[in-house]
Parts: sequence; structure tokens; C-alpha cells
Amino acid sequence: MMPDQFDQVVVLNQLRYSGMLETVRIRKAGYAVRRPFQDFYKRYKVLMRNLALPDDIRGKCTVLLQVYDASNSEWQLGKTKVFLRESLEQKLEKRREEEIDRAAMVIRAHILGYLARKQYRKVLCGVVTIQKNYRAFLARKKFLHLKKAAIVFQKQLRGQLARRVYRQLLAEKRELEEKKRREEEKKREEEERERERAQREADLLRAHQEAETRRQQELEALQKSQREADLTRELEK
Repeated sequence: MMPDQFDQVVVLNQLRYSGMLETVRIRKAGYAVRRPFQDFYKRYKVLMRNLALPDDIRGKCTVLLQVYDASNSEWQLGKTKVFLRESLEQKLEKRREEEIDRAAMVIRAHILGYLARKQYRKVLCGVVTIQKNYRAFLARKKFLHLKKAAIVFQKQLRGQLARRVYRQLLAEKRELEEKKRREEEKKREEEERERERAQREADLLRAHQEAETRRQQELEALQKSQREADLTRELEK
């Protein structure tokens, strides 16, 4: 025989003589699928979303199995495992695949919607940018046209305003110079009066000091004459 080439009659006889077909038949007749409660619940909990479930995990598995086989002919519960016939397992797997496909379709729809909205916002942003630039171009074109038309008027108006401002500044400058001149004169007069007042105060202070000096001298002379008189009386005694 060549590799990867099989004689169906020979293969069937080998399976029959080795007892494999009988094993398959017995396996189909019994509970060939055995899963712990936790694994069963973890795998098929997607089918329990709309069911009223108890708190214990054994009860949850029982509720789900009764939904798909109320006669209890294709499943049994042990202490730690769920025993299933292959037909019921295939039914559960098919239903599980349908639920997963439905969930995948919902997720895919949300993702496609998100991508579509993202692309729409991107296109909208591009359209808004184009509109903004085109409107800016039109506005600039209109502005340049108005600017060109208003240049002569602006030059005349600016010249008139400049001359008016110049005359106003010139008048203000003359007024400020006159005011400054008057302030300087007033300041010189005040300084002159201040010097005269200071001179008068200095004269008064000097006269007061001279009078005080004379009074001190007179007092000293009086005290000296008094001492001489006292000395004379002492000598006469």
C-alpha cells in the first residue's frame, strides 16, 4: 500500500476485529461526556443568561439541563460531575455556538458602527476644513478688493488726521512751554521769598543770640559786683 492511501474494506475489518466499533456503540449508548460542575457551568453559562438560577452551581447546571432535556434521559448528575450523552452535548454545543455567533455579530455590529462613525467624523472634519479654507479664500479675495479700493481714501484720511494731530500737538507743546515758563517764574519767586524768609529768621536768631549773650554778660557782671560787695562787708567787720 502507498502512503496516505487506505483500503476502506481492510480498515473497516481492522476496526471491527479490534472492537473499536463496539466501543463506539457502547459509548454512544452510555454517558460518554463527563464534565465537572465548574467546567460545565463555565462552558455553558452563556446559555443561562435568561434563566432563573439558584445560588449553588449544581442547581444552575440542573436548570440548564432540564431546559434542553426535561425527561432526564440524556443526562445525570453525580457528586462532582455532569454526565451527558453525546446527542445532548452536540445540542448544547450547537446552541452555544449560535449564542457565541450572535454575540460576535453584536460585537461586530458595534465595532463596525464605531469605525463607520469614526470614518464619518474624519470625512466630516475634512469637508469642514475644505469649506473653511474655501470661505477663507473668498473672504480674503473680497478683502483684497476692498483694500485696494480704499487705499486712496485711507491715504487722504490719514494725511488729514496727521495734519490735525500735528496742529493739536503743536498747540499743546506751546501751551506746555508757556505753562512751564510760568511755573518756573513762580518757582523762582517762591525761592526768592523762601530765601528772604530764611534771612529774616537768621537775623532774628542772631539778634536773639546777641541779646542772650548781653543778658548773660550783665548777669555775670551783677554777680561779680555782688561778690565784691559781700567781700567788702566781710572786710569791714
